[in-house]
Amino acid sequence: MTYVHDTWENNLKRLENNEIDLMVDVAVSEERKKIYDFNDETGLVAWGLFYTRNGIKLDSVTDLDGKKIAVMRSGILYSGPLGLKDMLSSFGIKADIVNVDVYEDVFKLLDSGQADAGVVNYFFGITNESQYSVNRTGILFQPAELRYALTKDASQNGYFINAIDSNLKEIKDNPDSVYHKSIKTNFGKFVEKMEVFPGWAKYLLAIVSVLVGILVLISLSMKQYQGMLEQRVKKKTSELEFKNKILTMQQEVSLDGILVMDENRKILFHNKQAVEIWNIPEKIMESGDDKVVQFIADTMAYPEEFMTKVEYLYANKDKPSHDEMLLKDGRTIECYSASALSEEDIFYRRVWYFRDITERRKREEEFQIKYGEMERMHKMMIGRELRMTELKRENDELKAKLENIIKK
Repeated sequence: MTYVHDTWENNLKRLENNEIDLMVDVAVSEERKKIYDFNDETGLVAWGLFYTRNGIKLDSVTDLDGKKIAVMRSGILYSGPLGLKDMLSSFGIKADIVNVDVYEDVFKLLDSGQADAGVVNYFFGITNESQYSVNRTGILFQPAELRYALTKDASQNGYFINAIDSNLKEIKDNPDSVYHKSIKTNFGKFVEKMEVFPGWAKYLLAIVSVLVGILVLISLSMKQYQGMLEQRVKKKTSELEFKNKILTMQQEVSLDGILVMDENRKILFHNKQAVEIWNIPEKIMESGDDKVVQFIADTMAYPEEFMTKVEYLYANKDKPSHDEMLLKDGRTIECYSASALSEEDIFYRRVWYFRDITERRKREEEFQIKYGEMERMHKMMIGRELRMTELKRENDELKAKLENIIKK
């Protein structure tokens, strides 16, 4: 038998690459089972244990925020399913991770003050903590079964696994075996300090059993209630999704361009009509900030007026607006804006509606021109009728005078 001495991470890589046949004291996980083969009999069950340097108090996981933590990244205590990496992520904790090759380096960094906290195997910690200026915490995590790991699918694995499991089971069942003597030799002074099952614990166990039963009943009731809530939430979510799809469809088929902005003028929503009306470049639209508003202003014949109006509306969040804007390219855009406020007048967002009314304005101008011409013609015809009436009256008067002269 040949022993290969190296760092934990390097020997794991050797095992994966079939450069070594066997590695002891390897924690089992589903991810590792994909890379290595393991024997079936567990040697020990270990936990991760937090230590700190002097001057650092660590009562809970949340106290790790902003700390420098020494840990073996390649170990199960960091990358396992209940390891430090997932723990920090689930609690939203930001910490500076310092990678080490062996547990001893964790204690060295804590002892020298180069790390605030560190993670080691429980058994390593309790047997080596007295050699360093470190503080053991009460935070245990990531329970793991320690077994023998072998190169994946190696031909001799069946023989090794059977031999290891049979011998390991035999020495575990024998209290006088080297297995138990080794545990007593290495960890005995820590075990002897503990009372295995004191008398008062029987009563405590009975009380705990009752409490557990009550908790189980409460848990089942809560689970049933949770199921009902989940069904209601699912139904409401489905209804909201349907309404949202209808609303989105209406917005997309609308003739109006729509922009929705928050109090910082960040674009929360826009439809394709808004992009088409203002010819907004994709890069500017994707930025989603006030560059969009500035781009719209730059297309107008009087951009300062528009920006002044924007500033006024964001300073007076409850005010709506309705304007017609003349663009540099000759188009006329109708702009309507209003705020979405809560019942407590909390500002949610401001909605802008835009519609190109250039053609409508042209038709209105043409109508005004034609209407003016018709009105002039109408006045001319009325004037002509009045003149004809006046001429007829004068003619009648003249005719009457002539008749009087003839009679005389």
